Amino acid sequence: MALNIELHDLDQSVKDNKSYKSLVLQNGLRALIISDPNLEPGGEAYSYKTAALALTVDCGSFKDPPKYRGLARVLEHLLRTDEIFTPHVQKCGGESNIRTDCEETMFYFEVPETHLTSCLLHLTALLLKQDTLERERLPNIEDLQRNVEDYKMQRNKLLASLASDDYPHGLYDWENLAELKEEDPEDAFATMIQKLRRDNYVANQMHVCLQARLPLDELEQMIYRHFAVIPCNDNESTDLTQSFDYRSAFRAQFHEHVFYVNSTDDKCLLELTWLLPSVWQYYHSKPERFVAFLLSQEGAGSLCVYLQRRRWSVHLVAGIDDNGFDLNSIYSLFKISIQLTAEGCKHIDEVLAATFAYIKLIAATEPQVNLAAVHNVQDLVLNSKHYPVKDVLTAGKLYYEYDQQQLSEMIGFLNKMDFNLVIIRSGDTASEDSTPMPGKWQQLWRESKPIEELCLPEPNRFVAEDFTIFWLEQGQPELPSRPTKLIQTRVCELWHRLDDTFAQPKATMSFYFISPLQRQSARKEAMCSLYVNLVEGQLVEQIYPAAIAGLRYAFTVGEKGLVLKVRGYNEKLHLVVEAIAQAMVNVGDTVEDWMHTDYRDNLREFHFYELVKSRLLCRDIRQCVLKESRWLCIDKYKSINGISLDDFKAFARKFREELYIQALIEGNYTAESATDVMNDVIRRLQCRPIREPRFLEDRVKELPLGSHCIRCRALNECDPNTVIMNYYQIGPNTMRIQSLLDLMMIFLQNPIYNYLCAQEKLCHYVFPKVRLYYGIIGYSITASSKHTLKEASGLEQAMDKFRLKMLQILKKMCNEEFLRTKEKVIAAKLAPDEDLTIASDRHWEEIVNGDYLFDRNQQLADALRNLTKNEMFSFLMHTDAANLRKLSIQVIGYSPTEWASGYSSDKTNCSSDAFFETTQTPSSASEDALGYRDVDEEESLYEDLGNRVSLVFLPRDGGTMNTIVDIDDFKTSLDSYPRRKLLPENQENQRTARLELALRRSAARFQPN
Repeated sequence: MALNIELHDLDQSVKDNKSYKSLVLQNGLRALIISDPNLEPGGEAYSYKTAALALTVDCGSFKDPPKYRGLARVLEHLLRTDEIFTPHVQKCGGESNIRTDCEETMFYFEVPETHLTSCLLHLTALLLKQDTLERERLPNIEDLQRNVEDYKMQRNKLLASLASDDYPHGLYDWENLAELKEEDPEDAFATMIQKLRRDNYVANQMHVCLQARLPLDELEQMIYRHFAVIPCNDNESTDLTQSFDYRSAFRAQFHEHVFYVNSTDDKCLLELTWLLPSVWQYYHSKPERFVAFLLSQEGAGSLCVYLQRRRWSVHLVAGIDDNGFDLNSIYSLFKISIQLTAEGCKHIDEVLAATFAYIKLIAATEPQVNLAAVHNVQDLVLNSKHYPVKDVLTAGKLYYEYDQQQLSEMIGFLNKMDFNLVIIRSGDTASEDSTPMPGKWQQLWRESKPIEELCLPEPNRFVAEDFTIFWLEQGQPELPSRPTKLIQTRVCELWHRLDDTFAQPKATMSFYFISPLQRQSARKEAMCSLYVNLVEGQLVEQIYPAAIAGLRYAFTVGEKGLVLKVRGYNEKLHLVVEAIAQAMVNVGDTVEDWMHTDYRDNLREFHFYELVKSRLLCRDIRQCVLKESRWLCIDKYKSINGISLDDFKAFARKFREELYIQALIEGNYTAESATDVMNDVIRRLQCRPIREPRFLEDRVKELPLGSHCIRCRALNECDPNTVIMNYYQIGPNTMRIQSLLDLMMIFLQNPIYNYLCAQEKLCHYVFPKVRLYYGIIGYSITASSKHTLKEASGLEQAMDKFRLKMLQILKKMCNEEFLRTKEKVIAAKLAPDEDLTIASDRHWEEIVNGDYLFDRNQQLADALRNLTKNEMFSFLMHTDAANLRKLSIQVIGYSPTEWASGYSSDKTNCSSDAFFETTQTPSSASEDALGYRDVDEEESLYEDLGNRVSLVFLPRDGGTMNTIVDIDDFKTSLDSYPRRKLLPENQENQRTARLELALRRSAARFQPN
């Protein structure tokens, strides 16, 4: 019989509608079970809902025998590679992992809920397995060493070398372990692993957290059934705090020496690390997080801004890393890490002086605040191990109390020169050495003086205090399910919806500043990007407190203007909009020459990396061909260097002269308040109506019948990847066509991957997707491989061949499978929005695209219900036979023989590895998912190719498709589909009469006295 700790013993947020129960089995295993009721089990969608489990064993590197450092890590490797558990989870369509930290080893998995029972069975079998460990199963120690020795591990290895005798945090001694393994005639190595497992992999040293949609009773029975069989022993988990004192955890050299580490990744870091007691005991007040915030905040007067203004630093973080070496039962390591620029490396004395001055400023101020509740992701299974049952759900998320004494103690720990100082610098090989702390740095600390520019943050004006839910306050009136239009003028349109679904004090505001400038030339479009970047650069210090208060914004370049999205607590959200609108007005007058030059160079480099990623280049060419007003990225790239400061200032003034502003304000915001925000934006920008609307017309070119091809070489001459994108244009969109293509993409995904990637091995990536441009619909199939020019046509033909083969697959498909898949797609279309942001983004897309079909998903679901297999087959057959409009875009990579024969004879950084290579599976593939090489390799590529990038289209190669060698010439021969209207027609839902008074009142607020 198990001891049940009932639900009311766990503190739970009132907004959290999940159910929890904490259990202790007779064998000592502790479990936390979570039932998520958001969707009731049942129906076709049920099997696609996931369940997750995490299990910890109190066995980590701290339990390694002194002679066998790294033994727990070896055991983890053996368990991960065991064929019982991991392959079964993967077979069920799930993901799993096992990882070892200092005080525990964690097993976790996520699987479709229908496979939960079988995965629990296999996990239990792995935990119970006690077979004889054969020598050949032992892993290669050198392989384990390579797997873990990244930069952070190197830093931990250095600090671990300073561990005091008999303390358990001396990290893995791989060399010793390898020697023991090789010189072990009596298999003592294997015997020690077996002993470590037998002594620690027992129920009374395990914690489990299981989450699914099943009722708590079912989850409880699962815990009993699968984990009650695990044996226990009489060993209790060791309380390390009773055996070790944090103050003696490291030798005196820890803070008496400076350590210099050579890094091969071309970075320069300055790291100061203080030794503190374990902060788990402070979880009610979390003083270390507050001090970390003060040190790393980026507002006015901060250390971060001080260093960045002098171009000494690009990044600063402070706090305690969330890993067992930095935070455990014995001690905590509080770190300030400053990433220095090349200039900063020359001014380390000044960087240290500023850092010391800021620490002493904090210590002298003794801040007294009342901390609001903040959210922090925390693993519940670790919470259940480290915190009382009552606080398991909230220990990592909430500030329960403000404790001035604990905060003062924490600041006092840092206000001593007892820190470890590590300087990481670039070098040809990884190495390290140490010297005694220089006397001048000790003197800098002792004689630290205030710096006028440094100050602590002022009270945050963005923090919300009013959490009224307006829909509830108004008596829960019945509201339209879609946004309604409040304002329509020649300058703006404002859409609004008061939230009646999520009942949170939050709102979203979206603005589209549409300008005629962007489509006039590639140079002006590049200036739009520079304008956005410089506006954001002017706002960094001013807007930073808003982010701390839970407000978020994104300011980006859209198709024909600038897009601003603001999200967060509604009360102070308008302050962010006001700040950005004012910065749009001021940026031309306030930008400095150095800032303009830096941001211009950064923009040029950003566009360069868009160009050399073949998949993005392929997408850019496609959109340039199809859209009537669209510039190639390479044209923007080449225009950037010529943008002077005077050019930018003139553009900044002109941009806001003529605008059309689309806006959507949704959430906990009244119509009157939304109107006030819109009025304020227009008043600040002082914009007039657009006089030449032709630049705003959204038109798509109608591809000619037949097949056409654009072929060019990759712009990165060391890139072996070839990307082929076949686009098939259908024509004007309808709900029937879109639903049909959506369903076809589902049918295509797995078969096309299996055929092209697994069976024929023609590519390593393939991705089908529906494409909708300004009401014109089509679909594309994109594939990536290492095929070069001669072989690319074979891959393209195989892609087309499969598309035709797909018709036969559809024809042979049984009706039951067709209906089952169709119902799953319908269920996905009709699934409720998970939060306000998702709902608002869906509505916003309809507004900016000019469709205003706010119930699109419902219409698509209705169309799918009436769609038959025969109708789908007939439509696709007719499209291929009578309306095939195909455009194939091929970006061809380079073979190693081409590199050797002169394409890249002057290069030093080419290798047989692909730059930005991505290998995807159908479940993880995304057209824009790209891999990245190390920063130093990217910089080398930019220096090498940046000034001579040139896009040349290849002529006809004798194939069956018509080859395009001049995009502009090709587009002039094409007809355009009818233009899309920018402004919506006068529709229902205009509340003009009701809002006239609010408009007058809002306008009157801004009249001078």
